[in-house]
Amino acid sequence: MKKENGSRKGAVKTPKQARSRATAKAIEQASSEVFEASAEAGRGLAGTAAAVAKRAGVSVGTLYQYFPNKDALIARYLQRRFEEDIALMEALAAVADREPRALLRTVSQAFVQLIVEERALYEAVVPLLGEIESREDFAESMQRAVVLFARWLEPYDAQLRPLPRETLALTVFYGLRAAIFAVLRHAPDSLENEAFAELLAAGAWGFLSAEPWSELG
Repeated sequence: MKKENGSRKGAVKTPKQARSRATAKAIEQASSEVFEASAEAGRGLAGTAAAVAKRAGVSVGTLYQYFPNKDALIARYLQRRFEEDIALMEALAAVADREPRALLRTVSQAFVQLIVEERALYEAVVPLLGEIESREDFAESMQRAVVLFARWLEPYDAQLRPLPRETLALTVFYGLRAAIFAVLRHAPDSLENEAFAELLAAGAWGFLSAEPWSELG
């Protein structure tokens, strides 16, 4: 009976040796350069696997040993970018004012600025988000971000709504992420208005705060 090799369609090969790791890293770096150049030129993430292989100095066949198709290349690229966002979140948490509203304001301003600076790239990413975020490896990174946010909230339990901290973190993280990308798609010029980051911070605090909702009038 033929022995199963344990591989699955669309899976990214895990490098086992130093040379393999170097090759995979070169391919990942090349994909970043190709996709970002394509986005800046207004072509979305239109770079081909052949272009990535050429930039990395490998054959297309070698590239496909690590990334079975262009979708896998894009998914890995976006996952790397998202992991950089998580690192930014960790850095901000370490230096930000521990007053919760100030922390939310700092984080909101930082992420809006990140998108403004790389607007063409993020505009190219938006149409792909649903498919990419459903991938198991990307979903794991998203969950790490939620766990990080829940950890941020721990010192403020007395000020929060009476729900599990993980539920609050999940709601705010996905809610604000959806809002940012919706504005990027439909009203991108608003991103450069300072009031938008303030809106995000106020919205997050509205989700989280146990203080009574103010009555109108």
